[in-house]
Amino acid sequence: MAQDDFEVLRTGNEYFKAFVNANHRDAVWVVQAQSQTPPFLIIGCADSRVAEGTVFGALPGTLFAQRNIANQFLPDDTNVQSALQYAVDYLGVSHVLVLGHYNCGGCLAAMSPRPEADDSPLQDWIDPIRRLYEGAQTEEITHFKTALAAQHAPFDIVNGLKDDDNANDALKTLIELNVRVTVESVLQSKTIQDHYAKLPPFPTATAAAAAAASDNNNSKNLKASESADPQPEPEPKP
Repeated sequence: MAQDDFEVLRTGNEYFKAFVNANHRDAVWVVQAQSQTPPFLIIGCADSRVAEGTVFGALPGTLFAQRNIANQFLPDDTNVQSALQYAVDYLGVSHVLVLGHYNCGGCLAAMSPRPEADDSPLQDWIDPIRRLYEGAQTEEITHFKTALAAQHAPFDIVNGLKDDDNANDALKTLIELNVRVTVESVLQSKTIQDHYAKLPPFPTATAAAAAAASDNNNSKNLKASESADPQPEPEPKP
């Protein structure tokens, strides 16, 4: 069985090489010969069903990727923090994308209490999403919590989604909330804040309005000046 597993990889690699050689040989060789300059950093989930290269059909050199369970960006995770710093400061990526996906197992696990006496790294990793779930006040999650409380039983993360629209709606909402939290965490990171500090200031709405008003006034003054210019006197008739 293990041999069959590796055969899948070998077959896939042969297919990839044949496809690249037939369609993108020159472009890929150029990318391999030069330093990488990917336009995107993707912070995604480690789920095997949503590999970013497959999802976007991206060629080598397009995506710099950091993946973990439930696409989190935590302040004490030096792995994801260093990936962001390297991508922004050294690779010069133009875009940072947070790639979540529905039916995320990490978010599903967060909808149940932490198992007692389980001090594993996996449970530590899920805890921030548990806190997000516990504090969420969206309609979908609140409705699900109310229905769950009436059952007087913990949520069954193995079978709980079957034929339960409330659970599915709550999970979908939690997944979306988790992506928003990750985006906000990336925005507030030292790497991004330092990068923003080096950029020229963006024009604010007030500044833009003031500039427009100034241009308008200058235009009016110019027109007034033109109308105030003395008209030449007509030459006397002989």
